[in-house]
Amino acid sequence: MDQLSISDIDYLALGCRIKSARKRLGLTQAQLAQAAQLATNNISNIERGQKRVSLGKLVQIANVLGVGVDELLCDSLISDERIYEKRADSLLEDLSRDEREYAMRMLEYTIRCMQGYSIHRVGNRN
Repeated sequence: MDQLSISDIDYLALGCRIKSARKRLGLTQAQLAQAAQLATNNISNIERGQKRVSLGKLVQIANVLGVGVDELLCDSLISDERIYEKRADSLLEDLSRDEREYAMRMLEYTIRCMQGYSIHRVGNRN
């Protein structure tokens, strides 16, 4: 099994997920900080990926936000594919129907481009 080191954690993505969950609940940084027993500037720095957050603090934040730590760390986890589905759902949930349709078309196009690039690269190796 692969080993995860502290340097493998994407703190910017983690901060974005914390911010997104906080905003979904309609909380300010100050309200989250107070509920999680942290300083407001710590929440700001964590959300911007400027500060590494300890496991204990991450659990406190996740509990206040009503999300699992795994959801916040999904970029860093070595786990099954359902995490990507949850992430996609989270990204799409605040969009209008037209915006979701546009986002899906962009995703489909991106995947086709990636597949074409992979096929092209594999073909050049032979």
